[in-house]
Amino acid sequence: TFIDNHDMSRFPSINQDKKAMQLALATLLTSRGIPIIYYGTEQGLHDDTNGGEDPYDRPMMQSFDQSSENYKLIQKLTALRHSNLALSSGKQKTIFCSKDLYVFERRAGDQVAVVALSLSKGEAAVGNLVSTALGLPANQRVEDALNGDLSGIAFKSGSELSLPPRSLAVWLTKASSPAAFIAAVRPPAATAGKPVTIYGAGFGSGLDKASKVTVGGEEMTISSWADDKIVFNAPLLKHGRCALEVTCGSSNKASAEMVVVESKLVLV
Repeated sequence: TFIDNHDMSRFPSINQDKKAMQLALATLLTSRGIPIIYYGTEQGLHDDTNGGEDPYDRPMMQSFDQSSENYKLIQKLTALRHSNLALSSGKQKTIFCSKDLYVFERRAGDQVAVVALSLSKGEAAVGNLVSTALGLPANQRVEDALNGDLSGIAFKSGSELSLPPRSLAVWLTKASSPAAFIAAVRPPAATAGKPVTIYGAGFGSGLDKASKVTVGGEEMTISSWADDKIVFNAPLLKHGRCALEVTCGSSNKASAEMVVVESKLVLV
């Protein structure tokens, strides 16, 4: 996902409003997908000659300032993505959407992020959003994780929510002992007997006797087990789509699907 690249005019050439650029960056870094940030965007780099079109969409860098507003915003947002799996790997669900407003939820197990964006020039009401339906703590005030840098406000359930003009807020909740969550299984098609890595969170240490990984009901031999990553070898006698289940202790489980093939694949 991206807001500009080497084949199009840069965002500041299309819209020179610095706040619009920051709202776009924040939306990019909180919504689903792998965000791509074009070089120089962190500096606000642009050359508007010929509307910023080729080759003016890729000028030489003039400076590199780690205290620039865009740089610091990207730094803060990437730190949030690293600390909360919902922002980097969670499924996305639209909560409220209109011409100028967009509220969406990202959820990875019991880690939840809710993002509220307003492009309106005035206060904008989005109604009574119930915290329990959003996965946020009930009857609690949830502060904006960006500390109001983009004019975002705190969330309080049970009250009519109005977003400030041209603002973006990120509301997060993270369990102290998160439930097991599988973010990805790599490679997507595993060769029998070859290493497979499960990425996610809440897997624990793997030291509990009940902790195990099964593929198609067969228990796997584990190469390494960490809270966010498990490595094992794909089964030799399974083929095709198989149910994958990670059991972390006596009751904490997560499931997914993986593909096992008998012959060597060249993944493209």
